[in-house]
Amino acid sequence: MSKVYIVSGSEDDIVGVYSSKKKARVVAINYVIAAHSIHSTDIVVLSDAYKWSEQFYATTTQCRAEIIIERLR
Repeated sequence: MSKVYIVSGSEDDIVGVYSSKKKARVVAINYVIAAHSIHSTDIVVLSDAYKWSEQFYATTTQCRAEIIIERLR
């Protein structure tokens, strides 16, 4: 079973699908930074028995990006 990492943006829905978490994180951070003239983001990792996600955002904007994992069979 393989995994894909789906990056969704608050303004554009799905931004991309990636095979590595590292690539997905770069895209999510750049999505938030590109939307506004900011130089850093805050990251929140949410996890429970049913869902894992990372959320990227800046406190000065409403723009957000989220990464979720989808397992492929």
